Amino acid sequence: MEKFVFLALLDVLLASLLMFQPTICSSNFTGQEALLHFKSAIEVDPTNTIKGGNWTMEANFCEWIGVICSNRRQRVTALDLSYM
Repeated sequence: MEKFVFLALLDVLLASLLMFQPTICSSNFTGQEALLHFKSAIEVDPTNTIKGGNWTMEANFCEWIGVICSNRRQRVTALDLSYM
């Protein structure tokens, strides 16, 4: 059940990232905001990696644990949450 909820939240995050195109905002603020929204929706974080990790406004979101960004631009291209 927890995995199903987590996968549903992941779908919401990916949909959010697709809705915010670079033409709406020229900065990377939308990607960071979508990830922080995803973080706030997580109820179960068994490894405390996201809730207690470096997913904060102070850290560059491309350096957050599990976040993969493009090399050319700082845009989220994938999430690796296999450790959860």
